Amino acid sequence: MNNAETAFNRSKMYRLLSYCFFYPDEELADFLKSKTFFNEIESALKRYPLETELAGPVVNLRKLQAFNVDQAVDEHVRFLTLKSNCPPYETEYYRAAASVFSTGEMADIAGFYRAWGMDFIKDRPDQIATELEFMHLVTMKEAEALLKSENENAALCISAEKKFLEDHLGRWVNVFAEALSFHGSSFYHTIALFLIEWLDAECKYLSVSPQKVAGFKIEEVEEENQFCLGEANA
Repeated sequence: MNNAETAFNRSKMYRLLSYCFFYPDEELADFLKSKTFFNEIESALKRYPLETELAGPVVNLRKLQAFNVDQAVDEHVRFLTLKSNCPPYETEYYRAAASVFSTGEMADIAGFYRAWGMDFIKDRPDQIATELEFMHLVTMKEAEALLKSENENAALCISAEKKFLEDHLGRWVNVFAEALSFHGSSFYHTIALFLIEWLDAECKYLSVSPQKVAGFKIEEVEEENQFCLGEANA
């Protein structure tokens, strides 16, 4: 297995996982339940250096096949919105009670996207699917650079991947999954549990150690508006 092949299959995994958090219309829901989706996941993992560490989590991910489109849509509406108790937005998990919006964190995430020419106008830059799409983009660029023997460009891609995982994507998915579980999600909690395992494997592969958000709790910040809160581990 060469490095370009590894990067390509890592890119495929990020793209497949990003699909899981799009609005589940009937076509997408059918895809997530299909043999094609799981075959693509398993095909990518067979060409991943830490494949054996993800064998168990893939089995758990197959629980998605038990859901229908109505259940997936219901959970998307209930859980994957800004006003839910487990919003799919990174910076919501850095809040302290009555704190101001984390403009610095948001600007940093947007800066990654602009630097790599990625469009994120459809939603906030810290949305989970958008962050996964960014990792898909950079790992694909890494694969392309390696195929062309552009080692310097490949190194820049790897540096961006490490930085984004360490500062952003690798930090908050654990508390997002905890929130989903706490509030009764089954469909998205199943996806989030696999995503945790994938990101942990990626951090190990790239030798990074994100300071994960911890201390999950719910506090009412405004009337009829609650947020999931956390604090970084010391």
